[in-house]
Amino acid sequence: MKNGIWKKYEETTRKPNGERASYHDLYDDLKNSRRSWEIAQSLDECTEQICGVDFRTSGLEPEAGDIYVYYVLKNERLIPILYFKITKFYDGKIKHFIEYNGGPTGYDRIPIQYFPVIISKLREIDPEKHKEDIEELETRYHNYERLLELQSKTEYTEEELLFLYEMYRKRDVDRSLVDSKIQNRNIQDDYEWFSEAGKARLFLAVKGTPLADRLSISSKNVMTLIAEKSCLQGLSNASSEIVKDKEYIMELLQVFFESDQLVLQPEQLSNLPECYRIDLDIISLIFYQYGMITNKVVEWLEKSTKGRKKLNKPEFAYQLLEVFIRSLIKRGEPYYESDLLGLLPNQILTDIEKHIMFGPEPNPSKGSWSGEDLKQASYHRLLNHKAKILQYRKKS
Repeated sequence: MKNGIWKKYEETTRKPNGERASYHDLYDDLKNSRRSWEIAQSLDECTEQICGVDFRTSGLEPEAGDIYVYYVLKNERLIPILYFKITKFYDGKIKHFIEYNGGPTGYDRIPIQYFPVIISKLREIDPEKHKEDIEELETRYHNYERLLELQSKTEYTEEELLFLYEMYRKRDVDRSLVDSKIQNRNIQDDYEWFSEAGKARLFLAVKGTPLADRLSISSKNVMTLIAEKSCLQGLSNASSEIVKDKEYIMELLQVFFESDQLVLQPEQLSNLPECYRIDLDIISLIFYQYGMITNKVVEWLEKSTKGRKKLNKPEFAYQLLEVFIRSLIKRGEPYYESDLLGLLPNQILTDIEKHIMFGPEPNPSKGSWSGEDLKQASYHRLLNHKAKILQYRKKS
């Protein structure tokens, strides 16, 4: 790359006819390059890319920005290899966006061997403004170099194998450097000799891929390490001994809820075996720890034959609704018209308010609600909701 040079074409405004501007230089330098880039096709495109459009009609039109083109000297000619464009946008403060080779897919259009020259140029322009791009390019190039180093090896350390499995999941690497090393491996054999931390990391690397279907997890410690990463998908690979241990499953759920709440996804709870998705103890734990999942619980009960049978049993139905209401009050919210009530048959609905405790005495104040207010509001809203359901069913 030492015979390469960068040329900058500065952002500018449109100039009167006849006055030289950077967009003229850009077009003249690229027009005979045989590149498929839009900026190599017309002067108008070069003008819009450097100056922006006169009248914006959509967010798809180009913003004004500086363009940097990298040329390599071949046969005494400068051949354009790649380019990037830096535009500014405002999001409370000035931020910078970099577009590579005119594509919306980030670095994917850039041959990876040229990443070092882009990194060097971005550092030269402004290492702070372009920190995220620099770090991403460095990570991708580091992964590329490491994959090259592993091509000649046939025996690997645990760390090297974990790296290969992590790269297998990525789409932004050279697949030929990864697939040939992973496709014929026995992932269960690799898993067995890894450390517990390595086993958890291996599962997290391949979850959601066909490789995960080949893994069996029999260690509770490994399952717990996976749950600590806000992931319950390991339950699909768990041994029957783990799945049958309800006490442990509840402990695992608690670990999951105590992981980073910002990234918790309700869909993760669907990895629970069906027997636990309709279990009152499990549902209670979910309601108290993660309230925004009522619709998912409704779905579980409706789709399960055993769940529908349970809903016809007064003891289960009353306890289910009581847990829901009490969990709301604990969070400082009154009852709302949940679909849970609509799951229950008329004979259970009729006197349901007589079978539910609305919370301990006294409840602490929650914001603008006192504990007693929450209970009274919940009681009256439950009665109104029950009346609506019964009236609707009578008309239907």
